[in-house]
Amino acid sequence: MPPQSSQFYSQLGRCRRAAGERQGARQMFERSLAIRRETPADDAGIVENMIDLAALEGDAGESAAAMRGYDE
Repeated sequence: MPPQSSQFYSQLGRCRRAAGERQGARQMFERSLAIRRETPADDAGIVENMIDLAALEGDAGESAAAMRGYDE
């Protein structure tokens, strides 16, 4: 899958998060992360998705899980 698709999934995840669709957002962030992990030299994109996933945990009041997400 082209690397640009990871950017699409990240943005769609952010839209879903803003709309309160946490599960849909998680699916999009995880899909984007999987693509970025297959793409060489996309460390910044991987970090971006990890932050997005950690923010979802924070939204749910799961502070400890959110902090683990930032530490990965």
